[in-house]
Amino acid sequence: MFEYNILNRDIKEIRLIALQPCTDPTAAIECKIHNAILYDRPHYEALSYMWGDEADPQTIKIEGKEYQIRQNLWLALNQLRLAEEERILWVDAVCINQDNIAERNHQVDFMSSIYRQAHCVIAWLGPETETSHNAMSFLNQIHEGSVPVAECDSLRFKEKWAAIKNLCEMPYWGRLWIIQEVVLASDVVLCCGKDTLPGEAFINIRDLLAAYGKYRTWNPDTAQEFPQLQPVRLLQHRNRIEPSDRTLVNILFEFGEAVCQDPRDKIFGLFFLSKQCCKAQVSVDYSKKTFEICNHAISHYLDEHLD
Repeated sequence: MFEYNILNRDIKEIRLIALQPCTDPTAAIECKIHNAILYDRPHYEALSYMWGDEADPQTIKIEGKEYQIRQNLWLALNQLRLAEEERILWVDAVCINQDNIAERNHQVDFMSSIYRQAHCVIAWLGPETETSHNAMSFLNQIHEGSVPVAECDSLRFKEKWAAIKNLCEMPYWGRLWIIQEVVLASDVVLCCGKDTLPGEAFINIRDLLAAYGKYRTWNPDTAQEFPQLQPVRLLQHRNRIEPSDRTLVNILFEFGEAVCQDPRDKIFGLFFLSKQCCKAQVSVDYSKKTFEICNHAISHYLDEHLD
């Protein structure tokens, strides 16, 4: 079985995996792993995904030794393998020793830096669904201009808009941790099965719909609702969010419905967006009880921010 080495906490050391190339989707997934220092600005892509169910774990090989991961991550890695080149990735479930609470605390504490410094964040929505290909290809066509925005509201595209709505309601978008993973990314690429879509497509299409909406009435309901879709709401934060202006409690109210398995992650997964004084009050420590963590955050809000 694979065993982790020790990370140097003083220099923001992380682990990166090198996903080995392969052309056979049925072949075993093999990775190499190495340490890297964030201060050195290594080149890597960070994976954003749902951990998913613990049932039916899959086996990959790290440095030739067996390592078990959940099925959704296995599907992502299997799809992301390149044919001829290795792919350097940061994946939390593999690059952090999840059984070592001290290491987990340390890595989660600067996870925002990991996603901010990534060359690209890959948002793995999951395997292809019945409608996802239609949605991804249609969004790409509007973004690239092969389907003019002036015509995209035609009734013949009604099923395409329904597919887009389904895509934007996939369980991935309700996960709490993706908020920081998407908001802090310098670049985002969405992947669903074999299909890919640049994250900027959502913002571009939003702006195109708004511009043409001044001159005509859109037919599909989804076109009118487009700015309220969860991917648009999150991706637009990348360009305008100002962490120093917002309290942690304000952030919690805005994203309170986001789903996480560990209730402590409501704090640990969102504090990066808050004012500096709020961030200073959060010490990522999974040995603490949920009540203790929440009580500390709320006490700071009452003492410093409540008029």
